[in-house]
Amino acid sequence: MKNTFYLIVFGFLAFTSCSDKESDKIVLSKAKLSGYAQKGPFINGTSIVLSELDENFTLTGKTFEVQIMDNSGRFEVKNVSLASEIVQLKANGYYYNEITGEQSVAPITLYALANIESADSVCVNVLTHLEKPRIEYLIGTGLSFEEASEQAHSEVLSLFGFSSTSGHTADQMSIIGGDSEDAILLAASVILQAYRTEGELSEMLADIITDMREDGKLDNENIATNLINQAVLLEIEEIKQNLVARYAELETVVTAPDFETLLSSFIENSGFTPVGEISYPTSARYGQNILNDALDTITAWGFYSMAAELPAGNSLHIKISGATWAYEVMPDAPINWTSDDFSFETMSQNFYSVTKGLDCNLKIQFFHNDDKVEEGEDITIEYFENACETATHTRQVHINFAPPV
Repeated sequence: MKNTFYLIVFGFLAFTSCSDKESDKIVLSKAKLSGYAQKGPFINGTSIVLSELDENFTLTGKTFEVQIMDNSGRFEVKNVSLASEIVQLKANGYYYNEITGEQSVAPITLYALANIESADSVCVNVLTHLEKPRIEYLIGTGLSFEEASEQAHSEVLSLFGFSSTSGHTADQMSIIGGDSEDAILLAASVILQAYRTEGELSEMLADIITDMREDGKLDNENIATNLINQAVLLEIEEIKQNLVARYAELETVVTAPDFETLLSSFIENSGFTPVGEISYPTSARYGQNILNDALDTITAWGFYSMAAELPAGNSLHIKISGATWAYEVMPDAPINWTSDDFSFETMSQNFYSVTKGLDCNLKIQFFHNDDKVEEGEDITIEYFENACETATHTRQVHINFAPPV
C-alpha cells in the first residue's frame, strides 16, 4: 500500500512540472523594443516597466525595467523574450508640461497595453492610459485583444469628438509626429492637462476611466464641464511654441502637429456645455477696472475697481505682485472678495472669490516705492480661473506716479 501511495504522488509531481514548462514557452523574442513615454515628453530618469501577460491577459510576474534615455521620453528594452505578444507598459516619472512650458512638479503614472508581435516601437500616453481598463473589461466579455483594443480606441476618441481614419492604435501615436493621428494625441493631451496640477490631472484621468470602463461613454456631467471650461482658456500658439522650444533644447527640430482645428472642434462640437466665461468689465462701481486687458497704465493714488463678472459656477483667484496698494474695507467692504495677508517677502497678495457665480469688486489704489518715483513701476496681475492651479492669464500694468491730490 505504501509503494502505491508514493507512485501516485510522483506521478502528480511529474505532471505539474510538465505544465510549468509549457507555461514558460517563449513565443516572442526581440533584440530591442523602443518607444516614447509622453504626456508632454517624460524626462530622463522616468521608470519604464514592461510586463509579460499570459494567454488570459493576466500578469505573469515577468518584467523588464529600464529608464528613459533622455528628456525626449525615449526608452529601449533589450533582449525581450515573452510567452505572449501582448504586454503591459507602465511609465512613472516627471514630464514636460506643454501648457506651462515647465517641468512637472510631481510625477504621474501612465499605462499602455500593446501587441508587439509585429511592432518594434510602442508608446505610452494619455490615450493608451484611458483605453487600458476599457480593453481589459471588453476582453472579460469575450472579445479578442484586437477587437477590444479597436473598440476602446474608438470610444476614447469619441469622448473628444475625434475619430481615426488611418487605423493607427494609440500606442503608435506621438505628440510630435506629423500626421493627423499625432495631432489627435496632442489635442487630447492638452485638453486633459489644461491648467491642472499633476494631482488634478491624475484624478481627471481616473474619473474618466471609472465612468467609461463598463459602457464606453462619458456620462458624468461634472467631468465634461470641467474639461470644456479649461479647454476654452487654452493658448494654442503658446503651447506650440513651448513644444518647439523644448525640443530645440534637445537639439531636435520639430513642428507641432496641427491640433488647433481638433481643439476648436472639441470646444464647438463635443456637446459639453461650458459654464459661462468670466468677464472683466471696462469699468465698475469704483472706476476703471484694473482686471480689464485694455487698461495697461494707471496712476498712483487714484482709485480703481478690481471687478469680475462671474456666471454661475465660476470661481476666481487673482494674485497681484509689485508696488504697494491698499483697498477699502469700510464703509463698502470688498464685494465677494476675500484675501490673504500682504507678503512683504514677495510683494504680493492673493484675492479669492467667496461665492461661485457672484460678481466681485473692490475699491483699490496703488502707491509708489520711494526709489521708483522717477521711472514709474509695474505690477503683475495673474488670473487663476475656476480653481486652476496654474495662471490662465498673466499681464503687467504700469503705474505712473504723481503726488497725491
